[in-house]
Amino acid sequence: MVIKPRTYPEKLLQLEALQRRLPSTHPQMGAITTEFSQYDAGWYGEKSMDYYYRNLDFLEPLFLHNVRLFYRGYYFQIDTLLLTPYFFLILEIKNITGKLIFDHEHHQVLRRSHEVEEVFPDPVVQADQQRSFLSDWLHERFTDFPYLYNIAVIANTNAILTTASQSHPNHQRVIRPTALRENVAAFHKNSKKRYPRSMIRNIAQTIYENSTPEQYCAINKYKISKRDIKEGVLCTECKNTTMMWRHGRWKCPRCEKVSRHAHRMALRDYAKLVSPEIRSKECRVYLHLPTTDSAKRLLRKMKLPHNGGTKGRRYDLSSLG
Repeated sequence: MVIKPRTYPEKLLQLEALQRRLPSTHPQMGAITTEFSQYDAGWYGEKSMDYYYRNLDFLEPLFLHNVRLFYRGYYFQIDTLLLTPYFFLILEIKNITGKLIFDHEHHQVLRRSHEVEEVFPDPVVQADQQRSFLSDWLHERFTDFPYLYNIAVIANTNAILTTASQSHPNHQRVIRPTALRENVAAFHKNSKKRYPRSMIRNIAQTIYENSTPEQYCAINKYKISKRDIKEGVLCTECKNTTMMWRHGRWKCPRCEKVSRHAHRMALRDYAKLVSPEIRSKECRVYLHLPTTDSAKRLLRKMKLPHNGGTKGRRYDLSSLG
């Protein structure tokens, strides 16, 4: 049962919007594209694990995805937390390809791919830190709870996993997704106590209620001027071509693609990059509509939440996703 579902990250939504709305020659485009690719790979890796979670139904676990908790002045984040009456399990999920050499002695992972060598933090060390933080966080709120395990999962099936020392105790704590059920079954077998399921639900609910999403602002991070943001409704086919509003619909002058709802994506980009609210005058300018009345009719038809009277009314765009 999923208590806290995995949702498409706000960071990816903002980075996607920037890639659509910035000129391809913008000096920050390379860094934006790189961050998007890295974070998107992580998201895909976490999502790909859902297939393997289905094999754990024999324990009826409770899942909490993308948990972010505040503890002693800092936030710590957990990719996936699995709660059962017998044990808790932290999963640190990595979607890395290439040949991976796990050097647990020096707390690092070496990746060799296309004759390039890179260094990454040891995911087992990251999972150990999360376990320590979560254990302390739980002890402040509950007198007792199941034993807390943690493992690192390399979600990319094309990765080649090797280790600098097979005798190191952390060697067994890096697994492929196919080994998840086997490890979970072992944790279950080694458990010495069964806790009431009502207690586990209470702990899960407490974690859910205290989990806080990351406040991310791509505009500020990359110091993007709002003047650099491209206006208009971008064609869903041509991507960069601005569509024109004609007779109650959008039409691309290049490929002649027609849409009645293409403005929704444009307004979502506005919400992510400019402001979560918009006035009809601002909407007219941004969407390149012929009149303010056209903008008013379009916004009213979308049935968006709004504040203020008829004059100066601000429409809330946050519901667009």
